[in-house]
Amino acid sequence: MTHADPIVQDDLRLELSQLWMLPLILLRIILAAFETDRADLKELRRRKALRGDWQAHYEDLRQAEWGVRYLLACEARRFLAGEPIDIAHMMVPWAPADWRPPMPHSPEAMCLRFEDAARFHADPESFIRRHAARIAAQAKRNAAPEDAASRSPHGGEKRSRRDGSIQWIDPSDERAQRASVEPRGRCSAAPEHIRAPP
Repeated sequence: MTHADPIVQDDLRLELSQLWMLPLILLRIILAAFETDRADLKELRRRKALRGDWQAHYEDLRQAEWGVRYLLACEARRFLAGEPIDIAHMMVPWAPADWRPPMPHSPEAMCLRFEDAARFHADPESFIRRHAARIAAQAKRNAAPEDAASRSPHGGEKRSRRDGSIQWIDPSDERAQRASVEPRGRCSAAPEHIRAPP
């Protein structure tokens, strides 16, 4: 038995050049398993026909979407107040009876909405942070005074065009101010033969 020990130890020794490949091999194994699972789920989705009573799951969808909205609202409020996000101890109440999101038009649409709820629960903190950032940006836009937003730095006035672009009107340019006030596409003083009879 003592003669076998050195042989086993020699077989288990790895050189440094072989050790750096170990994480790559593990990553390849994980990705291969993930690809297999993904292919199985795609095949299952294609092969399995949805039951005819898919609308019976609307109540579960309503509760799932209510939980997502409730967590987004409460935790975003806490995050904006400077408190840490903590959904582990959060209790989500049942959805109110008068809260009814729209019914999905097909079984596939219902599955997609369930997937959206599952995607939120897979990484809720990033969704909450993005929601809080949107709330903060909206509050910042609403807090900006209207007259400061409609004035240019050089004293002109901002007017929106029909194509969605913005035009700055210089107060010293009377022709541009008249053109911005007159209706576009029509002549303000049409000739007599074009005007409608009285």
